[in-house]
Amino acid sequence: MDRMFTSGTRSLLLIVLGLLSLGASLPSAHSNTSYKVVRIRANSDRDVHVIHYLRHKYHLDPWRDVTRAHQVGDYLVRPQHSDDVLRQLVDSDIHHEVVINDVESFLRSNDAIKNRTRRSATAHEHRHKFLTYDELLDFLHHAQNTATNARVQVGSIGKSFEGRDTPYVKFSLQISRGNDSEKGAIFIDSGIHSREWISPAMAAEMIHRLAFNDENDSAVNSLLDMFTWIIVPLVNPDGYAFTFTPGLENRLWRKSRAAGYSSDPYCYGVDLNRNFGYQWNNNPFHGGSANPCSGTFSGPRSFSEPESRNVRDILLRNKNNIKGYLTLHSFGQFFLYPWGYSSDVEIDDEVDLYHVASAFADAMKRKNYQYQVGGSAKVLYPAAGGSDDYVRGMMGVKYAYTVELPPHESSKYGFLLPESDVMSVVSDTWEGIKAFAFRLYSYTKPLAFKKMTSRVSSSGFTAHPDVQRTVRYDNVERHGNDVHVKPLASQADVGGRNGDAGKIFDNTKKKREVGTSIHADKGARSKRKRVALLKTGRPLRRVNLKRSTGRRRSVAYKLQQSRLLHNHTNPVSVLR
Repeated sequence: MDRMFTSGTRSLLLIVLGLLSLGASLPSAHSNTSYKVVRIRANSDRDVHVIHYLRHKYHLDPWRDVTRAHQVGDYLVRPQHSDDVLRQLVDSDIHHEVVINDVESFLRSNDAIKNRTRRSATAHEHRHKFLTYDELLDFLHHAQNTATNARVQVGSIGKSFEGRDTPYVKFSLQISRGNDSEKGAIFIDSGIHSREWISPAMAAEMIHRLAFNDENDSAVNSLLDMFTWIIVPLVNPDGYAFTFTPGLENRLWRKSRAAGYSSDPYCYGVDLNRNFGYQWNNNPFHGGSANPCSGTFSGPRSFSEPESRNVRDILLRNKNNIKGYLTLHSFGQFFLYPWGYSSDVEIDDEVDLYHVASAFADAMKRKNYQYQVGGSAKVLYPAAGGSDDYVRGMMGVKYAYTVELPPHESSKYGFLLPESDVMSVVSDTWEGIKAFAFRLYSYTKPLAFKKMTSRVSSSGFTAHPDVQRTVRYDNVERHGNDVHVKPLASQADVGGRNGDAGKIFDNTKKKREVGTSIHADKGARSKRKRVALLKTGRPLRRVNLKRSTGRRRSVAYKLQQSRLLHNHTNPVSVLR
């Protein structure tokens, strides 16, 4: 067959093959007309450096960032840079794929962004859509005026940079029992980052559930009896309002809208979750930026922004009552506790924090959501100036958490969760919030249980199992680098299951002591003596739980697995 080709034919064939191979190696001719989301995997430290170089050179917007080897990141690439970015990834032999080829078309097809006129938000309409700023205010006032299940107080914690009110809602029982000033409070904020639309939607769902209780859920009344609820549904009203204006980059705006930090007219705003005054900007690797054009610009100083000061001030006004703090973000499905500013600093009461957080994760698992629980800097990456670190470090609130709502970290939707998913996400997540609140109560106010149970019988409320069955882990003894955890029972009825330790109080039998202290001595002889030896900064090395049952075994095992996971794998880093 070779003889049939002349030399000219061979030359022509080589040219054609060369053009074909060149075309296969380059992006299509139309690839530079749309925004893309590119998923990149770093298999080595070298890959990490290349990705960081591309991120800064081409102003890539990280939806989840790569900070170390074996992580996966998602980056929004501008149309004018897509060809160069893809070519350099190929040249550097870095594994990548385009998960969204045309983000604007993707948005339109998934109904995730709309041009809207102002509409009235009824008590139920908000559960099916993302509310604009004005619609959210309408809904809050509607809840205040028509609430059937609780007393609802709506106000403003202050003005934003552009002069918008920052609303808050406070809940208490319709019929006061006279102890409201003594009750603990759960403080929840959302909407710090403007593009995370599911966060204010979740806050609106909680407000609806507490105010109306359409399903006559007795647990809701119990929660109102246990806690005062303070919810700030939209910390960053300027940025949020801006995301509803036309334009893809507007929809994906992250920061506030403060001006004056740069001569560049496009460099507005501060990342409010880098602006709180605990370990602010504490080292060169603080997870923020000094560049006003960066999406993680920390501001010129802590609390430089009116939005972060507004949150600080209402927190300080209620600091003596706050028992639990949640700040709602997206995305990734994480339930995180401090510290966020450093992965090298241990937190003394991690077992308690993990156990309370696991109530949320377990409830969400029953709804088919997989949440990862752990320390912020260890699970994700160091980020100083976060609100949760401030609440824990400066205000002394032990149970302070960041919640990264759906979608999952592996989802291509990222910050663009379709509006059609709002109802299912917020209603399912409410079950996790309830479980968290009951577990929190069992840890923060066990001595009030007898008073509460007497009210339960008279009011018809039903106590949650976490209030009836609780083993506490608040007796932590430190000997050098060894941490010895001694489980203690609360005064709530924890049942009498074999293996439970501490002092047990049974509602049906007289008080009896079935266990004593837990020792970290290998030769502990009593079958009721169990060991949980935590090595500071390392995975749990020894857990003697051979015959232990119940929640104590579960939390020790989960914490062990969590630490092993955090130390031996590299989960992705979602910008929170």
